[in-house]
Amino acid sequence: MNEDINIKPISQISDFLIQDNSNEAVFCENCHTPLNESSIRYVNGIGFCSTHCETIYLNKIKFGSQISDALDSYIPPLYRNSNPDIIRESLKFPQNFDKVIEWKPNPKGLAIIGKTGSAKTRTLCILIKNLIEKYLVGITSSLKVFYAGELERAIISSFKKASEYDVLMRKLESCDLLIIDDFGKEKFTERYEVSVFQIFEKRFANLKPIIFTTNYRGEEFKARFSDMANYEPFSRRVNEFMERINFSKKD
Repeated sequence: MNEDINIKPISQISDFLIQDNSNEAVFCENCHTPLNESSIRYVNGIGFCSTHCETIYLNKIKFGSQISDALDSYIPPLYRNSNPDIIRESLKFPQNFDKVIEWKPNPKGLAIIGKTGSAKTRTLCILIKNLIEKYLVGITSSLKVFYAGELERAIISSFKKASEYDVLMRKLESCDLLIIDDFGKEKFTERYEVSVFQIFEKRFANLKPIIFTTNYRGEEFKARFSDMANYEPFSRRVNEFMERINFSKKD
């Protein structure tokens, strides 16, 4: 890694303001979009279209290999190069796509709801990429991600040994961010339901966010549960601690 790179922005080092425009960048160093008069420019000639791109670039300078490893670990290859513009254009309410990808770590999580094929998983992976690159989630903070059916398999497998179950539950309850894709497709046995409620209850009590995608809403989700005594308090907690965002494709 190049330790000599000068990455101080002009705004912070007025003694070195460049008067010769020939050294100024034309494109953002991170996303390669054209720069304009309001762009961030550095004395070494590079520039950024926004503080968002600036932060991602500086993080890559400091945590390059860790960011790369985290992206490989948490995002399946199929979804690593999803095009945000194509997804946004395909949705009936593109502003909901923006709400998801602009989410930043805070106690209130997201419930992303929509039918199969509405680009929920691809959008979720774009969000994960942003959280890793900009906020270093999974690098300087802990992250657990489960895709379709993985959470159910992990919990059921841990039932074999009480010690394994306890260790898994502590990790799920305490990690800084828990993400579940395709939540609700699992077989909601009573024991699994109790485990899920415990995870959600303890995380919400400790102000730790959850993000999940699901095909189900309202009565459909309710029908997945085998015991309403588990569903009712679960539903109340979700309504209180998560923002519901609906995804649907254009007609």
